[in-house]
Amino acid sequence: MFVSFLNLVLCGTFLLPLTGQAQNDVTFQVNMSVKMLEGVFVPENGDRLVLHGDYNGWSGTNDQLEDSEADSIYNITVNLDAVGDQQMAFKYAIFRQSGFPIYENFIANRILTMNGSPQTRPVVFFDDDQVISSPAETGKIKFFVDMQVMRELGLFQADSDIPHVLAPFNGWGYVADNAELQQNAFDADLFAINATVMASPDAPVLHRFAMATPGVTGQPRYEFPLTTGGIRREVAFAATANQNAQIVYFNDVPPQGIVPASQT
Repeated sequence: MFVSFLNLVLCGTFLLPLTGQAQNDVTFQVNMSVKMLEGVFVPENGDRLVLHGDYNGWSGTNDQLEDSEADSIYNITVNLDAVGDQQMAFKYAIFRQSGFPIYENFIANRILTMNGSPQTRPVVFFDDDQVISSPAETGKIKFFVDMQVMRELGLFQADSDIPHVLAPFNGWGYVADNAELQQNAFDADLFAINATVMASPDAPVLHRFAMATPGVTGQPRYEFPLTTGGIRREVAFAATANQNAQIVYFNDVPPQGIVPASQT
């Protein structure tokens, strides 16, 4: 059957016909007992568990899961329009009464395969974490990044560009007081931020650096660290007020890694 281009709608990464779609009532379930015992998820303080995925643009707080049986298992039933056997990526997120959202950072996207019929997803633990860690504590980590190589390559200008650290503690976003690094008074290439972090002691704090130029589109410019294979960095959380992370070069490219133009 011919379906005109105007009758197609882009949903996530898929083109779906507006006609002939099956109704998929899907029930999602998450066991939040571990995160509740760790103090990461405190519903009595107003924390909410939300479903994010391709179908809602990975944003918003409308699709909240509820603990209908008071057993720490949160659920929601969502009606999804899709062609049979289409896949949808999704994850769960904790929206706290105060502070930044907490995402499932340690797992790949969860995948749902539509089948044109109602279905119930198996109960999973948030972030697939079934081990109760020490209760979350608040501390400071000072992050450092050396921008010398980026400056010498002409990719970074200290008078207009701003280095950021993106991490769960700032919602992976550009929040001035907990993301923007400040220039060192004695070393113009060194930037740092003393960030507030809440996590269990010894827990890995995922992060990466990025460059942004205020008012310029096409942002941000993320790093792909060589030492991590291009994925996010991590540092173990000491849960103290004066932890210093290692000084690193943006993208882990040291000055000696630059090939002079005369040798290219």
